[in-house]
Amino acid sequence: MLNLSTLKRSVLITVMALTACANGSDSQSLQDSFAADPQLQSSPSPQPTETATIPDAPDLERLPPELPQYQPATWLETTELDGDRLRSRWQSEDPVEVIAEFYRDRLQVDNWQLNGDETEGETIQLTATGRINGQDWPLSVIIRPQNNENTGEETTAEADGTAANSSEIELTYPSSPSTLSQTDSEDNQTPQASPTPDNPDENREPQTTPSPQAQQPAQQPAQQPSQTTTEFSDLDNVSDPLIPYVQDVAQLGILSPVQGDRFAPEETVTRRDYARWLMQANNRFYADQSVQQLRQPRDSSEPAFQDMPQSHPDFAVVQGLAEAGIIPSPLSESPTSETQSGGGETTALFRPDEPLLREDLLRWKVPLDVRRGLPDATVEAIQETWGFQDATRISTEALDAVLADFENGENSNIRRVFGYTTLLQPKKPVTRAEAASSLWSFGYQDEVRSASDLQENQN
Repeated sequence: MLNLSTLKRSVLITVMALTACANGSDSQSLQDSFAADPQLQSSPSPQPTETATIPDAPDLERLPPELPQYQPATWLETTELDGDRLRSRWQSEDPVEVIAEFYRDRLQVDNWQLNGDETEGETIQLTATGRINGQDWPLSVIIRPQNNENTGEETTAEADGTAANSSEIELTYPSSPSTLSQTDSEDNQTPQASPTPDNPDENREPQTTPSPQAQQPAQQPAQQPSQTTTEFSDLDNVSDPLIPYVQDVAQLGILSPVQGDRFAPEETVTRRDYARWLMQANNRFYADQSVQQLRQPRDSSEPAFQDMPQSHPDFAVVQGLAEAGIIPSPLSESPTSETQSGGGETTALFRPDEPLLREDLLRWKVPLDVRRGLPDATVEAIQETWGFQDATRISTEALDAVLADFENGENSNIRRVFGYTTLLQPKKPVTRAEAASSLWSFGYQDEVRSASDLQENQN
């Protein structure tokens, strides 16, 4: 057994050995083994990269109102670039050329100057300049087939096995298009603008989705039907073929002015305006048949669209059309389509202030004419019936409505609104006069009601 004397001697020997090491050549290595890592002490703080993804993604799933936006498309990401610019990437199941043709048409309609239209392989790049707030505003649009080479990673659509024909849309634009002409002095005057709460929301509009419409009630009365909506001061500006249709529909009191008594027939109609007109027109035409009327939902209904909350002035209209299956929404999509094609993401936004496209008008209006299941249609069927040269540019979801409209003979919306044509131009925005003309009649083949019939019955 180890006694106390032996233990003391062992401790003394150990201390002497350590002392010798401290005075010897190995002393530095011994100290270094217990010293703090110098790399940890001198490691610099992380530096921001030049291009960073903006964090609040849900707020960016909408382009600034000054920009034309292709639909349907799913938001992928938005990144910051040097020079106060943003790059927004979107995915669409439509071909590259179809998307490019939409932007060519829209840029021209919206008075943009097209500076460049270049094609390299399967990629198309458009450059344009718009006049916004008194300043020139550059825009770049690149449309390319979506594949792994673009991102270096597998996209969501590719993971689902649906990206074979999908396209990627890349838009580059200034970060604050709505405030290009704003100066620092104007920013300093912001507190003085408190009596008009719309001002700060307008400055933030490019980075918000539902809040701008919900927080601008002062602008809504002009969009609501009233006794003055039957009289407009500028209907003389309507093109001759559409004048009788627009005049008859105006007498129904369902059209809303842009400002005062001005209808602005040649301006593009927004999706929210046409949705409101469509519901009111349908219920006006079928005032004597409650079973044919569209119903507005209860206030407790869960919003069908992320950008149409219950506080939105047109919530009841858009929600009612969505619940009736007239407007495509997540409510009308099957679980299979949501999983395989990303449909739930594509239709999660209604985009109320975006222009209504021709194929959208047909998708919404034709079901209210036919009032039964639409016929199954193919591109070949559209080419054989209508003879449209651009039938391949029509979205698959709109083909059935286009074919059903053909079967409605002289009462078809296409014939009444667009006249004889071999080009549908499905992605072209609809004017307010065209939208009003589409509401002149409801019904299918021999069972059609017109606005002129309603006027005669009233008299």
